[in-house]
Amino acid sequence: MDTSVTLSPTSININKQMENEYNLALKLFKNKNFEKSFNLIHSIYQKSFIEFSKSLISENLLIKIINLYLVEIGLVVRDKLLNQISLNVAYNAISSNEIKNHLISTWSNNIPNEILYNFHLLLITNPELIHNKEEYLNEIKQLSYNLTVDKYSSQFLNLIKFEIYPYFDKFEESRILIGDNQNELNKIDKIEQFKKDTLIENERKRKEFEKLKLEKEKQARELQTQHELENTLKYKSIKEIQRSYSNEKAARPAEPQQDQLKQKLMYIYSISKEYLMKNYLFLFVLIALIIVSTRFLKGVNVREKLIETVKMAFKFSYI
Repeated sequence: MDTSVTLSPTSININKQMENEYNLALKLFKNKNFEKSFNLIHSIYQKSFIEFSKSLISENLLIKIINLYLVEIGLVVRDKLLNQISLNVAYNAISSNEIKNHLISTWSNNIPNEILYNFHLLLITNPELIHNKEEYLNEIKQLSYNLTVDKYSSQFLNLIKFEIYPYFDKFEESRILIGDNQNELNKIDKIEQFKKDTLIENERKRKEFEKLKLEKEKQARELQTQHELENTLKYKSIKEIQRSYSNEKAARPAEPQQDQLKQKLMYIYSISKEYLMKNYLFLFVLIALIIVSTRFLKGVNVREKLIETVKMAFKFSYI
C-alpha cells in the first residue's frame, strides 16, 4: 500500500528533519543505547501526529516513527531497560490508551496492518498490560475477520494464530483461522502439546519446590528442638553441679566433728591401753584379793569397800 503523501517544498524540510531524528533514534536503539533512544523517539512520536495532521510529514514516516516507538516500549517494559521515570512514561503510553486513541483518531478502523502487528506484539509480549481479557479477545476476533489483505496482513494473522490465541488457550479459534492448512494445524498441535507439557513440568517443579520447602522447615524444626534439648541438658547439668557443690559444702562442717570425736576416742583408748599395760599385774592381784576376801567380809558393805579399795589402788599406782 502506497502511504506516501505529496509534500509542499516547505514541508520537505520538516519531514527531513524529523526523519533524521528518527534515524538517530533507530541507530541508538540498534546500539542498545535504550535510554537516549527512547527519550528521542518519545519526543518525535508526540510531535508526529500534529505534523502529520498539518501534512508536514509523510504517512510513511509517521508509520515508521510509530512502529519504532511500539517496538521500544515492548522491549524496555519487558526487560526493564529504562530508569523508573522513563519506564513510567512507557507504561502510561499503553495503560492510558494514549497510543490506541492516537491510532484511531488518525486512521479510524483502517489502522495499517504493520502498526497493528507491532501494537499487539507489544501487548502479548507484556500481557500484564492487557487489563480485560474478554474485551481484548473480542477485539482480536473482529480484527482477524476484517483484515485488509496486504504484505503485512499474513504476519499479523500469524501472530494471532500462533501467539495470541495460544497464550489464552484458545486453540480451537486458531484452528478455525487455519482452516485446512495441514502444516499450520500440525504447528498449532505442537504448540498446544508443548504448553500442556510445560504446565505439567511447572506443576511438578512447584510440588518439588514445596516438598523441599517442607523438608527444610522440618529439618529446621528438628534442629531447633535438638538445640533446645541440648541447652536444657546443659542447664540441668549446671544445676546438678551447683546442687552437688552446695550439698558437699553443707556437709563439710560435720566432718571435723566426726574427726575430733574419733581422735578423742583414740586418745582415751591409747591412755587406757597404756595404763592397763603398765598396771595389769597389780590389777590382777587386786581382783584376786577381792574374790578371796568376799568369803570373809560377811555383814560388811561390799560395794563401798570395793570402791574404797579401787580408789586406794589408783592412789597407790599414782604414787
